[in-house]
Amino acid sequence: MAVTILKIGGVDLSMITEQEGVQIRTSPVYDDEFTSVVGKKQRKVLGESVDISASFNHVPEDIAAQIVSACRNDSVTVEYKDPIVTSAVFDRPEYVSVPDFAASEDERYWNISVSMSCPLKGDGL
Repeated sequence: MAVTILKIGGVDLSMITEQEGVQIRTSPVYDDEFTSVVGKKQRKVLGESVDISASFNHVPEDIAAQIVSACRNDSVTVEYKDPIVTSAVFDRPEYVSVPDFAASEDERYWNISVSMSCPLKGDGL
């Protein structure tokens, strides 16, 4: 069974992610600060925000088209490993697609970069 490292909207990019790399950044999201009954200032963690960015080089055109198609939704479910496999709904991803080269008339390759943000993952609200 293959390990999931990055899956965007059902498109499994784990194999090329292992070769190219992915950056996953998480940070806690807090509610407003309040003063407890003992006078101590506190903040409750509501969840976490997650930002993912990845670049893939020399991607065959059919896989590049799947990536772009998955990124064209207002929200997309993403499964990622950081090193725990997690799933979250992300805002519409940004992507950059650049033609790389054509090996032949029928075989083209692309460089694809994606970045996406999940502003609040968790059940704190």
